[in-house]
Amino acid sequence: MTYIPTPLSLFIGVRVGFHTIEEVVAWADLEIERVESPSDQLIALAMANTKQGDDAFRLLRELSGDVSAREEAELRFAFVYRMLVDGSINLDQATRRPASITHDDGVTELRRTNATSSTTSTMATNWR
Repeated sequence: MTYIPTPLSLFIGVRVGFHTIEEVVAWADLEIERVESPSDQLIALAMANTKQGDDAFRLLRELSGDVSAREEAELRFAFVYRMLVDGSINLDQATRRPASITHDDGVTELRRTNATSSTTSTMATNWR
């Protein structure tokens, strides 16, 4: 299966250490060449300062649109798994990394499943 980067996968990939800001800017350059009329966000992303990733994060988030928390979590775990398989992180790092990235964009979601039943309680906290 071939991995085709999207704004969301790049955003999460940078957050977990799979992608770099330089790769994001290079992707934006290629996207500008590929599409007929690139968005203002895509053009700004191609010109983003690679030394400070704040603008790139914001632009990638805007380009990602509405995404479910489940989809974001699946991507996070997929990247951590890929990094573990590639040997760029060890098992200890792989078990800590998903926990360190569950807080995103001001919202932290905690899930707890009762072992004796199939009920799940969810608490979302807005930190903004």
